[in-house]
Amino acid sequence: MLDKKAKSKIFHSHSFPKSTKGQIADTMTWVVATVVVAVILTIAIFVAQVSGSKGEVYESKIADPLAEKSFYSFLLVDGVWEKLRSDGNLNNSNGVLAEKIFDVYRKDYTWGIWLGIVEEESLENDYFGERPASYAVGSYAAVGANSIVSKKVKLNENQDIELVLMDQK
Repeated sequence: MLDKKAKSKIFHSHSFPKSTKGQIADTMTWVVATVVVAVILTIAIFVAQVSGSKGEVYESKIADPLAEKSFYSFLLVDGVWEKLRSDGNLNNSNGVLAEKIFDVYRKDYTWGIWLGIVEEESLENDYFGERPASYAVGSYAAVGANSIVSKKVKLNENQDIELVLMDQK
């Protein structure tokens, strides 16, 4: 612990500058630098907006966490998973349920929603029709589609159930 005499040497009045000119100059340097950076950022943002494309910007989506969770929840509810494995396609109870669940996504995916069984080729069903022809298996490129979300789950050796959500350009 420092005694009183040692403390007075450390915090003596002449250990601090008598003039604040140095402090003012240092503060002014930082203020000017901050203003310059803000002006440069403002100009950069303005130039990016003016020179940017005037057309519509499309995003490419390869995942939709909410749709994926809905898909998994659909498979887990009321024995749907077991029924799909045994029947090999959507039936009256799980087909109607799937329509109700995935109807929510129609406003986001205007080009189409398809849920169905895929073997070597997709099986048509009464609830979502046949798989969109322009949707390439294993690819995220579809003619006319802006954004595509596809999720597959294996039912057995030969069959998968797949959800395809597509939005139009």
